[in-house]
Amino acid sequence: MTLPELFAHHFTRTEGDVLECVRLVLEAHAMERRKPSVRADVEDVDALAARRIIAQVATAHGMTSLDLRGRRASRKVNRVRHLAMLMVRLGCGMTFPAIGTVFGGRDHSTVLSACQRATETTGAEEMRKLRVLVGLDGETAGVRAA
Repeated sequence: MTLPELFAHHFTRTEGDVLECVRLVLEAHAMERRKPSVRADVEDVDALAARRIIAQVATAHGMTSLDLRGRRASRKVNRVRHLAMLMVRLGCGMTFPAIGTVFGGRDHSTVLSACQRATETTGAEEMRKLRVLVGLDGETAGVRAA
């Protein structure tokens, strides 16, 4: 229900008591906003899959997932972060803004640039090893391909 519909509904039920009507409308509106949505569940699953991929890429390069999601900007960390962003994009099919959120609130254009750079600078053999590492070798179920 929209707020005007809620107000009309509760106004008649409270026999014109405006304060009680407003209290009921706010309560109903708050309850409506707390209902879980199917999209929220999908986003949670994507975020969990993304964090798993980030952890695997980080571990393979001797780092932690916090290094990759944090603000540290050394050349080595950035390179591995770019690889992890690309693997999340390929493995989860998440949007660039969603990937940016998982990586500590980065902008979508940062993620796009990172994915492009990782694609350009990563050799075929290293890319194949990463795809196998994170389960994108075509045999792993449960991780969506982009």
